[in-house]
Amino acid sequence: MEDNEQEALFQQCVQVTTEVFTNAQGCVMFRASIAYLLQHIKSFLNGMQNLKKSGDNKISQRVLGRYCLTMNQVNDLIALTGPKWKEILITKKCSQVMDDIEKIRKLLNEMCGMLEFDTETIIGYNENQNLANKISDLSFYKDQLLDMRSNSLSATNAVDIMQLIEERLYSIRQDLPKKRRHTTVPKDTPSSPIESTSITDKLEEALDQFKDINITPDDMKIETKIGNGGFGTVFLGTRYSTGEYMAVKEIKPDKITTGGLSSLFSEIMVMSKLKHRHVIELTGIYNRRPYQIITRFCPGQSLFDRLHRPQGKPLTTMQKTRLAYQMAKGLEHLHSQGVVHRDLKTLNILLDNHDAAIIADFGLCGVITPKSKELTGSVGTPNYTAPEVLGHKKYNELVDVYSYGVILWEMATNLIPFREKTQAEIIDHVVHRGLRLKIPKNITDGLRRLIVNCWAANPSERPQFKEIVKLFETGMITFNDKEPITNPQMLKAESDEPPLNLKYISSVLHNPSNKNLCSVVDFITKDMSNETRDFLIGEEILDSYDSDSEHPERRLLLASHLLSDDMYDKYVDKAIETIKTLNEEQLCYAIKFILKVPERLLSKFDFFIEESIKSFNSNDQESGFLAIRLLSKFGTETTKKYHTEISEFLNKSSIENIRSQETVNAIVQIVPVILEDLKDSSLFISLLSGIFVIPAEFQTFIVDRVGAEHIQILFRAFLKSPRTHSVIAKILTMMKKSDIDKIVEDQTVFDDLEHLLNMECAQDSALMMFYVLSTSPNVPHMISKHPILNDILQMKGHELQRLMIFSALFQSEEFTKETPLITEGALKLLINALNDLNYANCALRVIGSLSTHKTGNAVISDFGILPIYVQYFLSPNCTDLSLCMTILINMAKFSIKVPQASLIVSCLMQDLVDSMNSKPTVLQTMIAIARSSPEAFQASDLQHNILPFISPKEDPLIVLYVLDLFNAIDLSVVKSFSRILVYCLLDTISQPEMQYPEILAQSITIINTLSSLYDVKDMLKDSSVLEFFKSAGGQMINFSDLHSKIESNVKYLSLYLSS
Repeated sequence: MEDNEQEALFQQCVQVTTEVFTNAQGCVMFRASIAYLLQHIKSFLNGMQNLKKSGDNKISQRVLGRYCLTMNQVNDLIALTGPKWKEILITKKCSQVMDDIEKIRKLLNEMCGMLEFDTETIIGYNENQNLANKISDLSFYKDQLLDMRSNSLSATNAVDIMQLIEERLYSIRQDLPKKRRHTTVPKDTPSSPIESTSITDKLEEALDQFKDINITPDDMKIETKIGNGGFGTVFLGTRYSTGEYMAVKEIKPDKITTGGLSSLFSEIMVMSKLKHRHVIELTGIYNRRPYQIITRFCPGQSLFDRLHRPQGKPLTTMQKTRLAYQMAKGLEHLHSQGVVHRDLKTLNILLDNHDAAIIADFGLCGVITPKSKELTGSVGTPNYTAPEVLGHKKYNELVDVYSYGVILWEMATNLIPFREKTQAEIIDHVVHRGLRLKIPKNITDGLRRLIVNCWAANPSERPQFKEIVKLFETGMITFNDKEPITNPQMLKAESDEPPLNLKYISSVLHNPSNKNLCSVVDFITKDMSNETRDFLIGEEILDSYDSDSEHPERRLLLASHLLSDDMYDKYVDKAIETIKTLNEEQLCYAIKFILKVPERLLSKFDFFIEESIKSFNSNDQESGFLAIRLLSKFGTETTKKYHTEISEFLNKSSIENIRSQETVNAIVQIVPVILEDLKDSSLFISLLSGIFVIPAEFQTFIVDRVGAEHIQILFRAFLKSPRTHSVIAKILTMMKKSDIDKIVEDQTVFDDLEHLLNMECAQDSALMMFYVLSTSPNVPHMISKHPILNDILQMKGHELQRLMIFSALFQSEEFTKETPLITEGALKLLINALNDLNYANCALRVIGSLSTHKTGNAVISDFGILPIYVQYFLSPNCTDLSLCMTILINMAKFSIKVPQASLIVSCLMQDLVDSMNSKPTVLQTMIAIARSSPEAFQASDLQHNILPFISPKEDPLIVLYVLDLFNAIDLSVVKSFSRILVYCLLDTISQPEMQYPEILAQSITIINTLSSLYDVKDMLKDSSVLEFFKSAGGQMINFSDLHSKIESNVKYLSLYLSS
């Protein structure tokens, strides 16, 4: 190496070193150790100054090159310790960083040796200094982690973050020098509590975020202790303002750890956002001492207890089926909100007062977000935990599906999973050996398949809870095949009424002056069970009130829920007396009562009709809707009498705010009566998008009156909820292409369709709507990745509608390319359909769509569809001959060679003879086959079935197709009738009505081909055909292609005749 090259390489080392020192200025962590390393790097670089112009060139080159690579490693190390260390460094053990620093220092020592430098002089390493740096860095790192721990209590997935922090803190304790460990770094184990004042502040700070659900101690009566938690005690309580029993968890700050606090906060945060029948309800908190977390009380014990420690009758198989379904419904909701439970087990499934499943204990849950779709924390109970969690891999919500499968196994066997195994043995069994719990033979087939699928080693092969719910609702899963699920309603909880302290409620209701009477009545009348009603009737609550009792409006509300039909006769006079004492703000209570009054007594309340009209002017729109219900109950004449007031109210109301089916029923009854007074019928469209039952007549009524300008809004409304099939069909016929294109611009339309498809009662309508949308050219590519396609493939029945959809989608070559798996699934559906006369024609349309492009024809060939199609074409079941021929023509365009072409041609010959109107299509099909399989044509068929069409009496178009066919086949097969063919040609073109340029061009081509094969010179000379074509060619100058074709053929014919 030349001196200037050596110096250039040294300058490169200087440059990379400068970059290292610049980057090191951003170090946040391990600053002392990195600064000490940089000191050694600088000393080494100074020692290499003499290498610029001297030294062993080969060794110098190696050292300088190695030095540059080492500096790159230093830069990588510095990047870990910079401002983003919380995102990067926290995932690494401290020892890894220290080891990396020592490896770099070792490399410097090795390079010193290669250059024969004195390491002590150049590097000047001091063990005590290095130890001091290490202690300083680790102590600072520990302080930062403790601060991070304090500030991460309310972070998303705080449990996972805390777990990483505790691991790093443990790592620091292990990495500190042993001589200084106890004196320099105080011990701080993961389970040790932090200072009580700090935890109190953090606890109050965390709970203050939930002030809107704060329940103060003066609204709660603590009854009895029902359990102990990790950081507090659980009591049974009665809420004074509602009368419901609640579970009250009192938190003791001196018992809680940092990890416990993060778990607690995570649990509260998640529960506060989850509102579902089968998820534990966070009723409230108290954010001051005594700190309390208040949830709905579930008196039915845990599922674990009911399976393994039943105090009464054990669970029946029907109960187990219901519980499994209800768990799946709750977990479907969790996952839809991005929540992963991560600790599913029978101990965390509670049974409420109606024996319904309630998913509880969210202390270890994780949250998946669009930016973070995977979790990492090693949490959960090993007996139920998925292998990817036990194996410390990243994972998603499908870990809950695995745990659910274990719970199903436990319910089916009444055994505790892996009861005899240690945690290490479970990990070896599940992770390393890939084994699972043994499934007994007496488990139903559907349940067995579900458990096996839930336990799939590959998480992507496990079912989603949406699919599991559907399996239960369609009767595919049950714990006892002798107890079939014939209606999804069989699986649902009987009631949603919470457990009530009926003794306390009775005492409140017997005392009209009790400050909690109003709130208690309002609460218990929301969803009163028969058991509660029977108890309160037995307590003779209503008999204890007199006309002077306080809160007359609540007495009416209570009476409307307690009185049975035969009890109103005795109470009606007292009710009338009470109603007359109400003020205008209390009218709604009177209306609620009268709505429950039997028809036979309704006339006694005629006096109140005029008064109820005032509700239309109330600030509370719900009162107006109650008045609508009341007027409809009084009948058509009453409606007509107050039609102006009703229409004014409806015209200014927000119909979309209607919350009850009863109100909808009243509107359905009233609107036709007051139609002339309504300004805009389109305001009722919102009713169609709700969950309400709307009579088909009223649906049609709305559709007929809103007009085409609202057709897109109507379509979206019908998407939201199942509606009458015939009415949807009517809307679809009203839609224009521009409407469809506009609708599909909003891709959420397919999410709504998917939701509708999952409702069994709405599948026909959803498929019909999807088909109409799929005809838009923009849709196939738009939905190629949408899960709705899988839903359509996996659903049972509806073959006709599904085939129609795929026939529309497969017209797009782009869609066919982008969806190989969907295409394969659709072809299976197609093959089955071809064997069913009811669906065969629709299956043909799918093949027809595929045949329109290159990719589709490749699919037809590669997936074995072609021979199946040919067999169908040749069978007597083939009824849509026109479509079949179009498919053959399309395939010929893409050079697809059709098997059994001779048989197909024979069939087409017969069709040509029999058909009256489809001769052009039959001939076009023959031409297409002839171009790829000319050998498929027999002389006898051509002579007897095709040749007769070359006649001046025939339609010129038919003659042209026949000539095209003869030009496409191998004319060597016409030897036996070649002279007859020439004669027919000469006779036909001699007639003026046949002298079209196309016919003449085809004719001379055939004549020349025949003349090259057979001796027909005498016939041609006698006919003066050469002069005829010369003259014809001269008149066809305006037809350039045909003129050239005839001219070249004339030259050939001239040579032939003159030879």
